[in-house]
Amino acid sequence: MFYWENINPPWLIITSLIAVLGALFTPSWTAVFRRKAVLPTVRSRWPWQSIPRALEADPDRFFAETTRKHGPAFAVHANGRKMIYVTNATLIAAIYKNSKSFVMSPLQGLWAKNCFGFPNRMLSSPVLGDIMASMHRDLSPKVVSSLLQSLASEGCSIIDARVLPPAGKHQGLLPFILDLAFDASTRSVFGPGMAALSPAFREAFWAFDTNLPRVAFGCPPQKVPGFEKHREYLVTEIISTLKDEKHHEGSELASSCISLGVNGGWSDSDIARILLGILWPLLANAPNAIFWLFALQLQHPDGLKPLVDEIDRAWELWRKKNPGANNYVDFAKDLPELPLLKSAIDETLRYASSSYSMRQVHEEGGTAIGSYFLQPGEQVVCVTRSVHLDENIYDDPLRYDPNRFLTHTGSPTVPSHAHMPFGGGISICEGRHYAVGKIRILTVLILLEFVIELDGRSPSTVKFAPDNRGFGMIRPDGDLNVKIRRRSRPAESQK
Repeated sequence: MFYWENINPPWLIITSLIAVLGALFTPSWTAVFRRKAVLPTVRSRWPWQSIPRALEADPDRFFAETTRKHGPAFAVHANGRKMIYVTNATLIAAIYKNSKSFVMSPLQGLWAKNCFGFPNRMLSSPVLGDIMASMHRDLSPKVVSSLLQSLASEGCSIIDARVLPPAGKHQGLLPFILDLAFDASTRSVFGPGMAALSPAFREAFWAFDTNLPRVAFGCPPQKVPGFEKHREYLVTEIISTLKDEKHHEGSELASSCISLGVNGGWSDSDIARILLGILWPLLANAPNAIFWLFALQLQHPDGLKPLVDEIDRAWELWRKKNPGANNYVDFAKDLPELPLLKSAIDETLRYASSSYSMRQVHEEGGTAIGSYFLQPGEQVVCVTRSVHLDENIYDDPLRYDPNRFLTHTGSPTVPSHAHMPFGGGISICEGRHYAVGKIRILTVLILLEFVIELDGRSPSTVKFAPDNRGFGMIRPDGDLNVKIRRRSRPAESQK
């Protein structure tokens, strides 16, 4: 009979420990134990309340409360899909840097297919890669200046022709800004023949923009009322514009895209859909950023005056350095440093933007994020707005402060990875240089030409809409009633 006391206990213990420890620290067992650091999963408190509903109703509150309860990384099951949300600046920066483990999500291809109607042949075509490379070149800092110069010229022409309501009557700030920016953008990118200048196109575009997030988050396009109708109308109008000889006067950005599509055997519909994909972020984000800049400044105690004063000083100094050049177009093409305006733009992008950067875990065997382990194929969403509202980074983050990014030392006031309105890493917004340049140029031109004041006799309010998050600038809910008149200028300062 075998008795325990017949075995030398010390040797048994030592041998057993060696065997167990050796097994535990083999790669397979290490992965098993790493997997025990499981991400917390967010579940609804009530069975009839869905997580997507909470996200749609008040996304800022949802992410703030969930981060406090579960930490800066957590999983959410919604619409039959598991998504991992990350809300911490350091973790997001680590994801952006690790492009081997965190790759572009295939959901973005599905997003392009559902939102813009890309057929499968477009998504698998090498032409699409060529067009993306062309866009990267044409929107780079060295090349985008020609596009911005065209924007300045078109912006001045549109402002000159703008008809204002009779003196004393108010109008909405939102349509004033959006229409102006919309027309300047389409004409500078696609040429004067762009059909987008028609009110019907603008109306269809904004209806398309309103419903796009629902489709992007997984709702079938055919189940979103009017979405496909508005999208196909836009595609049809773009096709008709392509047949107009005036489109050849457009930018290199549009011309390269069209040329690559034609040479690659794409149909008119294919080319129109890729152009709509280019057009949507250009028209939906920077114009809304300009609106928020004006709306937030008008409600700030100092109003627009500090920005107007800075721009006026720069204008007068520029005229002295450039005798004989007395028009706004040349000034807008050669803007000097405007530190207060830059700070106000950066603060607007922090305060009123919401970008989701999506990644898929690619590394064989999974990878780690902080103390958590992620499985291959899991979908990760970087919530940059949570970083922008982090009170550990920003003082009073729920307050709009146009001076927040001013510095007298030359160094940034916040870490670079804490200001991410355009996302980051491999999916950083290609058009960010154009977007910031457009916001800057059109803001300067508007403030040089117009006096804009709140209408105190007709109170109005505007707040963030909850239903368009993750795609750049937050859309407004409401508007501000303003009075607008042209500024008087000495004869020698006329445009």
